[in-house]
Amino acid sequence: MKIVHIPFCFAPDPVGGTEVYVDALAREQQARGLDVLVAAPGEKTLRYSERGLRVRRFATSSRLRDLRDLYGEGDTQACREFAGILDDEAPDIIHLHAFTSGVSVRVMREAQRRGIPVVFTYHTPTVSCVRGTLLRWGTVVMRAPAARSTAWARGSPPAPCSAGCTRTWAS
Repeated sequence: MKIVHIPFCFAPDPVGGTEVYVDALAREQQARGLDVLVAAPGEKTLRYSERGLRVRRFATSSRLRDLRDLYGEGDTQACREFAGILDDEAPDIIHLHAFTSGVSVRVMREAQRRGIPVVFTYHTPTVSCVRGTLLRWGTVVMRAPAARSTAWARGSPPAPCSAGCTRTWAS
């Protein structure tokens, strides 16, 4: 089985907790005999090995005007580049670890169009809360219904925890 993991970024870029998790998961899957690739957005398209782990970077557009570009449908250039990785790699499953312009609804739909199952792991609150705090107006704890976690499976990104919060932030 071939698995493609897609985090926000990957080594040698500065990484955070999500990327550390992806690295550990991919290495464990490799140790169990699975064919694993990490594909992450980047400034340009690259192929390299990171301590024995295959990595492919796919170029993204540098054009971000506002939050709608960051959290909207996604970067068309990144999707085209990622489609090339799907052509080359023919994975059995895609595992998304981020929701950004590069790791987007477009990327998910490209995989689904090809009949490739997509899994999404919710690592950070920015996926459903633009502020990343899960606090409405910085003070009120927001509760996201469990149904939000299944939104990706239906072909839609998770709804923000507060539409009012999102509109205010994006305005």
